[in-house]
Amino acid sequence: MINKVRQKLMETPEDDDIYLIEKLSNNSGFFVSNKKLIYMARNVEGKGIGNIKTEFIELNTNVKILSVRECQNFETGYYNLLTFLEEDANGELDSFVNLCIAHSKYVDSKDFANFFYSLINIFQKPSEQKFKNILGFFGELIVMRYIYEKYGFDISPFWHRNGSNSKYEFSTENANLEVKTTNTEDGSVLLKHSQLFNDEPNFLIAVNLTSSYQGKTLRTLIAEMEREQNAFKNLNFIINIETELKRVSQVDAETRQFIVDSVEIYDTKEINPFETIPECLSELSYRMDLTEKQSVPEERLRELFIC
Repeated sequence: MINKVRQKLMETPEDDDIYLIEKLSNNSGFFVSNKKLIYMARNVEGKGIGNIKTEFIELNTNVKILSVRECQNFETGYYNLLTFLEEDANGELDSFVNLCIAHSKYVDSKDFANFFYSLINIFQKPSEQKFKNILGFFGELIVMRYIYEKYGFDISPFWHRNGSNSKYEFSTENANLEVKTTNTEDGSVLLKHSQLFNDEPNFLIAVNLTSSYQGKTLRTLIAEMEREQNAFKNLNFIINIETELKRVSQVDAETRQFIVDSVEIYDTKEINPFETIPECLSELSYRMDLTEKQSVPEERLRELFIC
């Protein structure tokens, strides 16, 4: 099969027409258009129109296909398409073909979107920074919702007030709030000493998350907040949402699920681990275990978040 696919990709004209390579079942097959391999299956589940594009694979759902070249018996209808976009430098094409064959054979090309996400997990190159970005983004949203639900204070207008150059996640009239989100078992957080321990009224908010299929995705959390009638309705919030979304994997935003284990708020003046810092040290960063640290009492937090 793979040899036939490669041969067809070389022989087929580079145009917008769709050409049949091989029929896999009554519902699915391999096709080529513009020199790109397409795995196409009838939209038997009635999924709506959708598009998700990554560096390697593009998903299009509920696309009306009228005709296919070199296939006289093709039935006009609505189909789901997976297009392989990457140059086959490392043998990924073989894997893509084999996985699509298995999908057609064992599940009759159903559950198409979940199959796409499975392929992304296989082909997507690891990106530790993007994972850190989604953790931090998720944690900041959780803090906004936590403070609003508990104290009735919408802190979103104070989020990243200076854009990406903001020194703190939130800067209100009363305090600066720095959010640290972690998914480690010990709950320790990485701190930059000079940022938090200075003469400013700084508070550290530690959010601990667990990856879980029972949790929420980033997209779900954003949608819930956007439906809130009396909060998160300002231009600053919308701009920052769109800015932060560009810094995370769109597939992770749709599929990674988190449960919130805890949200704790600390006055940095009460948890400073060093009375003095030698002048010869600068740009000091370290990981701090907060398990034995005392969080800010409830009454003081209510005073801090007065509307």
